[in-house]
Amino acid sequence: MSHERSIFAGMTDYTGVDLDTIIEHLKEWKEYTDETIENLEKYLALVRKNWDRLDGSGDIEDYLTFFIYIFQRYSFDFTRLINELPLEIERRHVNILEQTFQKSEFEKNLCVLFKNNHIERSLKDESLRSLLDVIYADTRDMIIDYEDLSNLANRLKTFVGTKKKI
Repeated sequence: MSHERSIFAGMTDYTGVDLDTIIEHLKEWKEYTDETIENLEKYLALVRKNWDRLDGSGDIEDYLTFFIYIFQRYSFDFTRLINELPLEIERRHVNILEQTFQKSEFEKNLCVLFKNNHIERSLKDESLRSLLDVIYADTRDMIIDYEDLSNLANRLKTFVGTKKKI
C-alpha cells in the first residue's frame, strides 16, 4: 500500500497506514538525512577554506558540526528502526520517533538563531552569502521534514506488540 507524504510539514495523515509503508517512509528519512549529512560536510570544508572571509567562522563551524553529529545519530536510529520493526514493534521504537521529533522541535530554534546571526546582516564577504544561505536551508529543511515523525509515532503505537510470524 503506497501512501504519499504531505507536501506540508507535519500534515501527513498516517491513519490506517500499514507497517510496510511506515518502514518505507523511514527509509526515505534515512536517505534524506544521509544526503544532508554529506552536504553539510561539504559546507564545513568550504567554511574552513574561507575561514578568514567569514564573520563568526567558529560559530558556523560549531553549527555545522552539531548538525552533522545530530543527523548521524538520527540516521543510526532510522537504520535501527528499519531493521527492527519488521521483527517486532515495541514501545521503545515509538519512543525513538517521539524523541527525534521533540529534539528537532528544539533544533528549529538553532536554525533561526543561525539565520539571525549569520544571514540577516551585512557580511564581511558578500560573495559567501550563498554558502550561508544553503547551510541554513539544508539544516532547516531537514529539521522541518521531521515534523511528520510525530504523526508516524502515533500510528506506530497501534502496532506495538506485533511480532513477525514465523
